[in-house]
Amino acid sequence: MKRKEIEGEVQQQREGILKFREWLEQKRYGARTIDVYTDLIKVFLRHFSCRDEKDLTVSDVEQFNRVYILAKGFSVSYQRQFVGAIKLYFPRIVGSRMEIGELDRPRKEYRLPVVLSKEEVKRILVSISNQKHLLIFSLLYGSG
Repeated sequence: MKRKEIEGEVQQQREGILKFREWLEQKRYGARTIDVYTDLIKVFLRHFSCRDEKDLTVSDVEQFNRVYILAKGFSVSYQRQFVGAIKLYFPRIVGSRMEIGELDRPRKEYRLPVVLSKEEVKRILVSISNQKHLLIFSLLYGSG
């Protein structure tokens, strides 16, 4: 690929990202969401810089997910944000042939809460010497 062609594609991507940012602002997305989504799109487009963004497919998104997100150990929420950004960017800004409906967000990560054992609670209660603090802790623990 010639240098002028590459520069033209980079300029086109910048314009697309600016349009995307403006569209997100118009839809009243939060400032942090706008920053995250535009940064995610930049990373994705940089990964496929040698290809036209109109030619990218769902399999390219899945490949990016494997080699970038999963390989680097990013969180489920990062991956969900990435999919959300892709689902908004490509149909509205690029107008690509990508079948967005085939693109699924990963399941949310469910973590069990950390629960103190009866022995740990007893040790904490015994270690509190101030009556007021003991009352506060007992009320907090008793109310869940």
